[in-house]
Amino acid sequence: MRADSGRDAKRLGAIEPSQGTRPMTAPPAIRSPLRWRRLLIGGAVIWVLMLAAFVMTGNIAMLPAIALIGAGVVPFAVVLRNGERLAGTGLILDDLLYAFLYGGAVGILIGGFMDAEVGRHVSRRSLLLSAGLIEEAAKGVALLVVAWRLPARSMRAGMYLGAAVGAGFATLETTFYALDGMLSSSNKLHTDAGAVLVQLVAAPSGSRLRSLAST
Repeated sequence: MRADSGRDAKRLGAIEPSQGTRPMTAPPAIRSPLRWRRLLIGGAVIWVLMLAAFVMTGNIAMLPAIALIGAGVVPFAVVLRNGERLAGTGLILDDLLYAFLYGGAVGILIGGFMDAEVGRHVSRRSLLLSAGLIEEAAKGVALLVVAWRLPARSMRAGMYLGAAVGAGFATLETTFYALDGMLSSSNKLHTDAGAVLVQLVAAPSGSRLRSLAST
């Protein structure tokens, strides 16, 4: 109950006051502005250091962390950046983080299930044509799951929530493609560090090309 009341108090501070009234307090959406820049720079440095450590040691146990950090730093930084612009929306940063984590996971769950089910009944060409629609529909359902209990109902609030859901979805999707590219080639594990590095760098763009081909 205390956590809910705290969120409500923060959210009230994010709503623009009506004309002729003055709020008692107007807390910022984020305590420290430009936090997203520190996250972006720090995440990039950690990612490069982990890549260097992997190249030197060849320890494949590091690959999931490399893939997740590489896929998630930029989308999460975008979510934090949007968190600095929530004044007047009725949203707080907690709402965007919730949409990023849970919305992205729900979108991947629905999209992965629908892709598998549709793939059993249609040709490969038809599956490619429908993959983009399935992905966008999954994001839409995930957005509804996240937003239905929130008091904010404006178009601007919906755009921020939708962007957060899409960022979470993209993080998990790119992580999958990165790991798939690094670990599988003709169902064999790649042990050459150089080959794994090239696949990791190419994986995010490869997933985007797949998405473009499917639309």
